[in-house]
Amino acid sequence: MAALNRFVSKSADKQMPFFTTLRQNKKFKWGPAEQEAFEALKSHLKNLPTIARAKEGGKLQLYISASPKTVAAVLVAEAENKGQQPVYFVCHVLNGPETRYTLVEKMAYAVLIAARKLRPYFDAHTIEVLTNFPLEKAISKLDTSGRLLKWAIELSEFDLEFRPRTAIKAQALADFIVEASYQEDEVQAEVWDVSVDGSAAQTGSGARIIMKSPAGDIFEYAIKFTFNASNNEAEYEAAIAGIQMCLAADAKRVILTTDSQLVASQFSGEYEAKEPSMVKYLEKLRSVSAQLEKFSINLVPRAENTLADALSKLASSNVADLKRTVMMEVMNKRSTESEIIRVMAITTTSEWYDNIQTYIQRGALPADFAEAKKTRRDSVWYIILWGRLYKKSFSLPFLRCLTAFESARLIEEMHEGTCGNHAGGKPLAIICQRQGYYWPTMLEDCRAYVKKCEKCQKFSAVINLPANDLMPILNPIPFAQWGMDIVGPFPMAAGGRKFLIVAVDYFTKWIEAEPVAKITANQVKKFIWKNIITRFGLPQAIVFDHGSQFDCAPIQCFLGLYRVKLAHSSVCHPQSNGQAEAANKQILAALKKKLEDCKGKWADLMPEILWCNRTAIKEATGESPFKLSFGSEAVIPAEMALPTMRIQHYDEERNDQLLRHQLDFMPEIRMKAEVSSAAYKSRMSRAYNKKVKHRPLGVGDLVLRRTAATGKGNAQGKLTANWEGPYQIWEEIVPGSYRLMQMDGTALKNSWNASTLRKYYV
Repeated sequence: MAALNRFVSKSADKQMPFFTTLRQNKKFKWGPAEQEAFEALKSHLKNLPTIARAKEGGKLQLYISASPKTVAAVLVAEAENKGQQPVYFVCHVLNGPETRYTLVEKMAYAVLIAARKLRPYFDAHTIEVLTNFPLEKAISKLDTSGRLLKWAIELSEFDLEFRPRTAIKAQALADFIVEASYQEDEVQAEVWDVSVDGSAAQTGSGARIIMKSPAGDIFEYAIKFTFNASNNEAEYEAAIAGIQMCLAADAKRVILTTDSQLVASQFSGEYEAKEPSMVKYLEKLRSVSAQLEKFSINLVPRAENTLADALSKLASSNVADLKRTVMMEVMNKRSTESEIIRVMAITTTSEWYDNIQTYIQRGALPADFAEAKKTRRDSVWYIILWGRLYKKSFSLPFLRCLTAFESARLIEEMHEGTCGNHAGGKPLAIICQRQGYYWPTMLEDCRAYVKKCEKCQKFSAVINLPANDLMPILNPIPFAQWGMDIVGPFPMAAGGRKFLIVAVDYFTKWIEAEPVAKITANQVKKFIWKNIITRFGLPQAIVFDHGSQFDCAPIQCFLGLYRVKLAHSSVCHPQSNGQAEAANKQILAALKKKLEDCKGKWADLMPEILWCNRTAIKEATGESPFKLSFGSEAVIPAEMALPTMRIQHYDEERNDQLLRHQLDFMPEIRMKAEVSSAAYKSRMSRAYNKKVKHRPLGVGDLVLRRTAATGKGNAQGKLTANWEGPYQIWEEIVPGSYRLMQMDGTALKNSWNASTLRKYYV
């Protein structure tokens, strides 16, 4: 029996009673069902169909079917003057889980079983799968999941074409289709009833559509054609429009009622469409109906289609004002003209492999001698298989050569498609190559695509290397420029003090600090007046960060009254106010070492820490802040316990005179400190600039901004992007500091350093 399976259609269904009986090992029982199946099989074997031999290189057709327990397929060849003849019958018995597949999955499984069992035919021929089920749509979607995706990948190596099922010419195939007429009872989708009619008159042509939903709602549509259409064309337009409206309403099963015998008979295959216009309309009708799970045409006499006929005549008349609530539409062109079938991407430029392919196929070489020599030399690496150009490879047998259009789509899918994970440039090129594809600029194209990928840019790693050379601030005038910052909160000290306002002079490194209970703009004003202006005079500039206590109208008005320049550091770039940050670090380091268990005494220790800092020699200037401020060194408690020479030989009258002489030498001392400070900052700049990775930016460039700099770093936890934007640079303040604006032209408030920005590629 196994040898006769290829001659017997749906052999598994015919032999199912035998299989059931043979599985009962304990008791063999031959009943009426087995006898009936045996007689039917004998009758079928008396009239076996003539099996044809497939022609080499020709197309073969595959009919598929499914039943509750089996799936079957028949491979068909078009024989000259003999019509369709079967080549091979394939049948498969479904096991327990397979019987629970949906009908569409069973039909796709039938194609898969046929491809596995008839692989030599599938490898050597183009297979046309003839079915009215939307198989191509089901297995071609990239977001298909589960078993359909697995089957689609396995079938992708074959040249398959899906076509609506046409008229059955061979009797053996007709018997096969009749036996295979199976519908799943468990899936009872709701059916839509659609009545259509078209009419053509001297005043014009139109169509009428009445849709009735499963819930009983009725929708009426009238379509007016601005083009000249015959009566048959109008009938086809009405049928096509009715199906398209059902698809828009998400209908799955549709029964179309029409009084056009031509449309119903040509669709069923009883009539053959010979006119070119009718052929196009028939193909259009079959293509749109294939998107439904079930579709049938009900032919009725014209007398039973009166409502649709009346409204179709109304649509084709000159009446503009309809008395009824009918949706009216004007169609300016035929439905067959609106469909554009994209077969392949056509470009006006030549592809990179055109010369090689032409030389391999026809032996023709380019006219240019150098190009011809190169083509002849490179052609040994290429081969044409199944009409396509492949490249011989070291890592894989053959690599399919892609056009520029195909390679661009492939990179997009591999990088950010269903199976893409936004790999880097070189890994992406390796992935494309391992999948069996080739074009000469793979690595360059992949790197360029990754460089411009928006998600790769926004989620790229944070750049920690500095973007610009260090720009040290040289201010040789004592107490002319101050840096201010707020430190805290600390443990609560006496008086409820929790914060520390710190100010440092840029030249002498003199630090002023005051513990406060609240950090308000009023407290900052009092600190500036008491600790800076009344003690050291009006400064030229004060540098702040972007704290709300500094960047506010009261501080701006206060400093503007005395014409003191107010400068702000770049956002999220404390290095621009590094002097204040360094003073904070010195104070915190001293507090940690002096405080033990009584952390609340930090405010009482501030005078000691400030005195120690003011009398210590600084590496930058080579002098202490006290000497650069007052011209001499301060007397410290250690000198009183262990007297030095100046303490032992202290003379009050002479001391005043020596102090005045010391003040006369103050300019020279400060000049030496200035030279020492410039040399120190030069050494520091050289060491810093070794780590710089320049990222040049200019006005008009698009940039991304560090998410941490905007305060949105924890908005989505660890899934937050590292960069956000893009923004456009509209002003460069100094090298490395820019002002930005949004894409709608709204300017951002503050300046931004290049270390918090990265260039955005479109």
